[in-house]
Amino acid sequence: MTTTPPDSAPEPEPSSTPSGRRRLLPGGTRLAEILGAAGHTLVSAVADLIDNSISAQATEIHITFGQPNGGHGRWMTIRDNGVGMSAEELDEALRIGGAADYGPRSLGKFGFGLKGASWSQARRFKVITRQAGGSIRHLGWDSDDMANFEVDETPLDAWEREVADPKERGTVVLWKDMKAPMVAPAARGVPPFVAEIQDLSRHLGLVFHRFLDGDARGRPPLKIWVQGTEVESNGPASHPLTEHYDAKTLKVEHPGGTAEVRVEPILLPHEDELRDYHGEGWQAAADKIGYWGKRNETQGLFLYRNDRLIRWGGWHDMWATMDEKRKLARVILDIPPALDEAFNIDISKQRVQLPAFLQKQIKPLAETVRKASLAKFGRRPAPPPAPPVPPAAPGPGGPGGPAPSPGPGGPPPSGGPSPNPSPPSAPPPPTPQVVFRRVTSTKFAWQLVEGLTGERTLQVSGLSPALGELADAVASDPVAREALVAFLEDLDRVDAQQALIDDAAGA
Repeated sequence: MTTTPPDSAPEPEPSSTPSGRRRLLPGGTRLAEILGAAGHTLVSAVADLIDNSISAQATEIHITFGQPNGGHGRWMTIRDNGVGMSAEELDEALRIGGAADYGPRSLGKFGFGLKGASWSQARRFKVITRQAGGSIRHLGWDSDDMANFEVDETPLDAWEREVADPKERGTVVLWKDMKAPMVAPAARGVPPFVAEIQDLSRHLGLVFHRFLDGDARGRPPLKIWVQGTEVESNGPASHPLTEHYDAKTLKVEHPGGTAEVRVEPILLPHEDELRDYHGEGWQAAADKIGYWGKRNETQGLFLYRNDRLIRWGGWHDMWATMDEKRKLARVILDIPPALDEAFNIDISKQRVQLPAFLQKQIKPLAETVRKASLAKFGRRPAPPPAPPVPPAAPGPGGPGGPAPSPGPGGPPPSGGPSPNPSPPSAPPPPTPQVVFRRVTSTKFAWQLVEGLTGERTLQVSGLSPALGELADAVASDPVAREALVAFLEDLDRVDAQQALIDDAAGA
C-alpha cells in the first residue's frame, strides 16, 4: 500500500450535502493522532482491549509481544476465545464513533477503546476475527493512509496469519509499527523488553483480579497469559492477613433514579506481621502488597466499575497527606455505570473524580481504617529495664555470714572476687535516634518516616513555623527529640495536622 507522509497528506475537500450546506471532513491522520493521545500507557491500552474480550464472553486471553529483533519491528497480539464478530460487527468495531449498545454489565463506555488504545501504541493495527464455524475476517487502519478514511483490507502476510490466528473462534488485535515506550520500565538488572512484559503482567493481575479469581459477578473465571506465562491475581486485599471491616452501601441519586455505592475499608498487615508470617520471604510479600513501588502511595481508595479496577491509590480530596503510618489503610469502592457522569470517568477509564457529596459520606468510614493503621505502628516501645544485679557474696567476717573455711591454699585474699560471680547483663538495644529535616511541602506540616532498618526521620515543612523553631531548639537533646516525636504522634491520632493544612490552603 502506498503511504503518504503525514505532513504532505492532502486536505479533505469540502463537499456539499443535499441541503446545499458545505461539509468539512476531518483530517484522518491528525484525527488518529488526537484519538491516540487520550492518556494511555502500554499497560492501560492492553487492559482496554481486554475489556472488549470480556464483553465478547472470552475466558482465555493470550498476549504475545514480538521480539524487537525478530524481523517485523515492534508488534503485539491480543488474542481471545470470545464469540468473534460478523462482517457488520467488524465494520462497526472499526468505525470511528461507531454505534455500540452497552448493557449494564458491560466494561465498555464510549465505543472508543479499540481505536484509541490501538492508536496510542501503534501506527497500524488489524483486527482478525472468526465466529464458530465461520471464516476468518480481517480489517484494519493505517494512520499514515487515512486521507479518505479507507480501511486496510489488504491480505495478511504469512507471518501475520501465523501470529494472529483466531483458532476455532475468537478475535485477535495485531499492533504493528508500535511506538517506542515514552518511559523505560524501572527494573534494576532487567532488560527493558523483559521489564515491559513484567509490568504488563503485574498490571493485569491487579486490574482484572476479580475476573482471574472467578469473583466477577455473572462472569466465568478468566485466564490471561503474557508470553506463555499465566498472569497471577493480586487484589488489594489478597494477602491472608488483611483485615476486612464491615461494608456499607450508600444510596446515590442520579438523573435516572437511585444507584448504590458499596464501601469496604480494609487494613493491610504491618511489616512485623509479614516477618512473622513469611520469615525470610517477608520482603517479597511486602513488595507484592505494595505493587512493587512505594507502598505508601497505594494507601487510599480502590475504585471498581463492574468488578474492573479503574483507579487506585490516594485519598482524592478527603485528605491532602499520604502519612507513612497510614499506608496500611485502603478502601474498596464499587461504583455502577449509572454513576459514570457523577464520577467523571474519562475515555481511557483511568481518571475518576470523587463527587463532593460522596466524600462526606465516605470520609468517616475511611477514617476508621486510617486510625487503625496508625495504631498498628503506635508509639515505639521503651527499652526493657535491665535485670537486677544480685548482691555480691559477703567477704570473710562480713556481716550476716560466717567466715569461709580456709581451703588448701588458705583463705581467699581480702577483696577478691566472689565464688559465684553473676554474668553481666546484655545492654538493651538502643532506640534509633530521630533525625530532623526541613522540607518544602504544602501537603503536610510534619511527617515521621521510618526505614526498614528502624531509622527515623522527622520531616518538618514550612506550614508551621513554630514547629520548625521548636524542632531546631531540641535538635541537640535526644530526650527532647523523642518527646517531640511522641507529642506529634498524639496529634496525628486526633488528626490535628489537617487543620493546619486547611488553614494554609485558605490563607
